[in-house]
Amino acid sequence: MTLRITLSIVPGGHEQLQYAIGNIDICNVGENADGTCNYAAIMQKCGPFGVAFALAEHKALVGFDERGLVSAIRDHDDDDIKVAQIPHHDRERRDAHDLLYRALVALGYSERNGDR
Repeated sequence: MTLRITLSIVPGGHEQLQYAIGNIDICNVGENADGTCNYAAIMQKCGPFGVAFALAEHKALVGFDERGLVSAIRDHDDDDIKVAQIPHHDRERRDAHDLLYRALVALGYSERNGDR
């Protein structure tokens, strides 16, 4: 299952004028012996949106196993896409908002903007 966060501009607060400027897909890629899970975070910086995993696969940044599940991740950053790993997330104790925060940190946004 993938958690998708879409970044949109809503000019003047008018919903009918909104347009996407990016999205972040976060996917569980495996469970650890301690019950935590590892995740892949893929931020797609330009359209068409909704194809982050396909774009990452095309660039050989993620690999899939015979069941179609993500089995390999390679950290990466270019003009189109940014890929990062989120290790040992405790989904029993932390919610999707915490996972999004960890994705943004893994994608480098705390260093880029100063972690305050």
